Amino acid sequence: MGKNRWKQPATRDVPAEQGKQPRYDVTDPQIHSEQKLVWRFGIVDLGGPFGWGELGRFELLDILASLQQYESMTWNEIDQKKSCHATRVKDIDKVAYDRLVHLGLDDEEKLYQIRVNSTGRVWGIRDRNIFKLIWWDPDHKVWPTSPPNT
Repeated sequence: MGKNRWKQPATRDVPAEQGKQPRYDVTDPQIHSEQKLVWRFGIVDLGGPFGWGELGRFELLDILASLQQYESMTWNEIDQKKSCHATRVKDIDKVAYDRLVHLGLDDEEKLYQIRVNSTGRVWGIRDRNIFKLIWWDPDHKVWPTSPPNT
C-alpha cells in the first residue's frame, strides 16, 4: 500500500490561451439577412381557417415548388420583394389573430408573409434566417390589402 491513490498525472506542456474569437456577431441582424432562408415546420397549423390540413396533393405540390425557389435567396433579396414582408400582429385579421391565440403564438410582435402566387401567401415567424411556417393563406385574408365588399 505504498502507492498514493490521489496522484495527479504530470503535464509537460500547458496549452496556451488561444483567445478564440467568434467569426461574426450572431446578435447582429444584418448577418442573418445575408444568409439564405431556411424552412422550419415545427409550428405549422394543420387546422383552422388557414391550416394546411385540407390542401389537396397537387395544390400542396404547387406551393412547395414555389417555396423551393426562395431557398436560393438571402433574406436581403426576399425583403426587396414588395409582396414579402413583416406585418404587425395587431394589424392582422381578427379571425387570424384568434387562431394565433389558440395556437399560443400571440406573443409574437410580427408575422412574415411570403408570396406564393397572385393571391396566395405563406405566413410564419422569421427567426434570424429561419422561417417558421404557420399558415397557408390562399386568398390573402390574414392581412387583407383592401376592405371587404359591403
